[in-house]
Amino acid sequence: MAGALSDHVFGSRRGPVVSVLYGGLLLGAGVAVGVLGTPALGWTVIFLSLCVIGVHGMLSGTASADFGGKKGAGMATGIIDGFVYLGTATQAFLYGRLLPRGDAARDPANWVRWPTAMIPVALLGLSLALTLWNARPRTSAAHQVK
Repeated sequence: MAGALSDHVFGSRRGPVVSVLYGGLLLGAGVAVGVLGTPALGWTVIFLSLCVIGVHGMLSGTASADFGGKKGAGMATGIIDGFVYLGTATQAFLYGRLLPRGDAARDPANWVRWPTAMIPVALLGLSLALTLWNARPRTSAAHQVK
């Protein structure tokens, strides 16, 4: 989905797609707060998952070639993926401290911290992605690697 949007709607630009996906994360997290404890949460989580996977695919899969060129794409992918793993580890520790345990975990109202914690991260990602809205890969002869 993210690749099709990039190629066919935004002229192969990554910034707009990542902005749309981070906007989806922000919207989905807000909706999740409102639908905790209802069957609608399942569909909201599916939507959130698609947005997260889309951002990861756009940044580690395709933007790495834009940032690193043909010779540096592997290095750029490694750096981007390293930050993904760092973020995952940080999120695991954060949620481990914030989320309910024991009997408190049975009440959906006690899970409001889960989607709420996503909101600042989605806002940060959206604001950074918006700065790249018009960014395009360099195509001049001086920057092409043969």
